[in-house]
Amino acid sequence: MTRAYVTLTGAPPLPTMGADAHWLRPGEHARVARSTASRVFHVIEGRGRSRVDETELTWEPGDTFVAPPWHWIEHDNGSTSEPACLFSFTDEPAIRALGLWREERAAAR
Repeated sequence: MTRAYVTLTGAPPLPTMGADAHWLRPGEHARVARSTASRVFHVIEGRGRSRVDETELTWEPGDTFVAPPWHWIEHDNGSTSEPACLFSFTDEPAIRALGLWREERAAAR
């Protein structure tokens, strides 16, 4: 999974809100991670599934879903030939400014 901020500087678009584009290559499985930030995902293109803790969600263009803080998140592109793009907003900049940021990544499979 590649990650790109929407500003040219790499900084969040607002002091309290971040935005990311999550591009998943065909067949890509994004690593499992969790953090103290919450995230709202919106599907721009592609089809696939995401797991937020124990809840599995299938998605397609136009769908929106939320990952609350400290929930494991993983994404799978459902296509072996087309990319998928998830756009997300996060409160990570505010959480970092408050000194509450924490992140954990699952061990490699």
